[in-house]
Amino acid sequence: MNWLEVRVDTTPEALDAVCELLLSAGAGGVDIRDAGEFRRFLDASRPDWDYVEESLLRDMAEGPTRVTAYLADGPAGRDCLAAIRDALERLRRLAEDPGFGLDPGTLALDVARRDGEDWEIAWKRHFTPFPVGKRLFVLPAWLPEPPAGRMPRPRGTG
Repeated sequence: MNWLEVRVDTTPEALDAVCELLLSAGAGGVDIRDAGEFRRFLDASRPDWDYVEESLLRDMAEGPTRVTAYLADGPAGRDCLAAIRDALERLRRLAEDPGFGLDPGTLALDVARRDGEDWEIAWKRHFTPFPVGKRLFVLPAWLPEPPAGRMPRPRGTG
C-alpha cells in the first residue's frame, strides 16, 4: 500500500490545534516534531543520557514545529487530504483576526507519496544480529546463518 505523507508546519502554541485538525479530518494518528520540546526533554533528563545519536539531534533539535500524518493513497486518503486543506484554510482565516489569540505559524502544507513496501522492509536493513552469551546468536530469518560456533535463536518463536 502506498501512503500520502502530510506535513504541516506550525508553532508550539498551535500544536494541539493542528493535531486535532488532522485527526478530525480523518487522519488515524500524528507524529509531532517540536524542537523546543525536544531540547527541554534533553535538558531535563540530561543525567539519564550519556549519549544521544547525532542524527537524532540534527533531525529533532532543529527546524520548525511539524505535525505529520500518513493517509492511505486512495480515494479515502485524498478525501481526507482535501478536508485537511479546507481546515487549514479556515484556521488561517481565523488567525487573521487579532482577537483570535493563537498564532498557528505558516501552516505550510507539504504532501509526498511514500511507497508502503519500503516501510515494511526498510527497518530490516538496519537490524544488526547480536550475540547472547557464548553460543547463542539472535539472527532474523532473512539473514544468512550465524558465524561458526554460534547457534541461532530458533526462528519463528517471536
